Amino acid sequence: MAFITFQLIPLPWDVVSLLSPATASVLDYSATNRDFTALTIDVGATIQALQKNTSYVVLFFLVLVLVRTRTRLVVLAGTIVGVGFLEALFGTASLVGWVEFSVLSGTTDTGEATGTFANRNHYSAHLAMGIAAACGLLIASFGQFRLGKDWRQTMYSYLDWLMSWRTLLLIPLVVMSSAMLLSTSRAGVLGFFMASVLVLLFSYIVRGSSVADLHIVPFGVIAVAAGVAWFGAESLIRRVAHFSLASEERLEQWRLTWKMIQDYPITGSGAGTYEHIFPLYREGTLRPLIYDHAHNDYLELLSGYGIVGSLLLAAAVVSILFVVMRAYRRRHDPLIRGMLFASLAGSGSMLFFGIVDYNFHIPANAAYFFVLLGIGIAAARLPHSKKREMRPPEVAD
Repeated sequence: MAFITFQLIPLPWDVVSLLSPATASVLDYSATNRDFTALTIDVGATIQALQKNTSYVVLFFLVLVLVRTRTRLVVLAGTIVGVGFLEALFGTASLVGWVEFSVLSGTTDTGEATGTFANRNHYSAHLAMGIAAACGLLIASFGQFRLGKDWRQTMYSYLDWLMSWRTLLLIPLVVMSSAMLLSTSRAGVLGFFMASVLVLLFSYIVRGSSVADLHIVPFGVIAVAAGVAWFGAESLIRRVAHFSLASEERLEQWRLTWKMIQDYPITGSGAGTYEHIFPLYREGTLRPLIYDHAHNDYLELLSGYGIVGSLLLAAAVVSILFVVMRAYRRRHDPLIRGMLFASLAGSGSMLFFGIVDYNFHIPANAAYFFVLLGIGIAAARLPHSKKREMRPPEVAD
């Protein structure tokens, strides 16, 4: 945040020319003040980026301040699941024609579920974080789950779990998984799958095959199988089968964005300025459209923030994930482990998705990302269920 603010501070023209010659070259055509100017090429866009990022950081700290009991942790995770469940229902209903609504065209003939989002990829990323929270609550419900000595006792344990109230948690998981398949987002499905597998693999390597988290695997398979049996996955399979690397326009856009990064390597062109600076680099091979994002959050981050700003943000996120992973390795409490899984799988899916899209520039998804990071830190510091809960101080009347 301090670095974005630094991009807005008027600096002597010679300093700007030294730190970012490309910025000085661009501003030489438009700047009215040749004595002092900012490092960003568009002050308004960078102020807007500063406001958005400040909001996300505030959300993160609100989670740390307010989520100080196990009950609040469950309520927050349940809220994320509830919103994802409603999004999934709405997107599915819009697609099959039960609700005549579409954000883009007002019709339902797009052939893909988008919910209240304008893009299937952003819708899929939002559902992925809801599914991660649902899986976390499922893991928390495995507190009394025990594997038997043989397959009969193990099967009895699964049937006993399915006959309890906890099986209701499968409903939002199935609905959200179905809606994700209906979105036909290849990156969304693959990103969540890779993030979940890596987290479970880490759990298996550290804790062995007896860890309760692995019980989520058969229920995840059930959720996907139910979605495929209910609505099918022909559209998604068709998109995967017809994928051609040569026809991907994003590759050409990434190449041009890399040229931008080479011109603004240290401090970037300014947070939020991609849309305004990219026209200087576009070539005739691209369609006559406004390219407001790079379809790669990491390349766009480098172009706007430079190496300095990108490393600062990366260090913050990596340090948070390190704390969450360390707690996931050490903690045994089912609820804590479930919430840590939700944090790692949900945020991990966004990080994978960032390679091919710009979900971090979609406010709803970016906000959920920081909330999930906050849930991870909040869960890591909560005591075990047998210990006294850490409660907020009483406020005097």
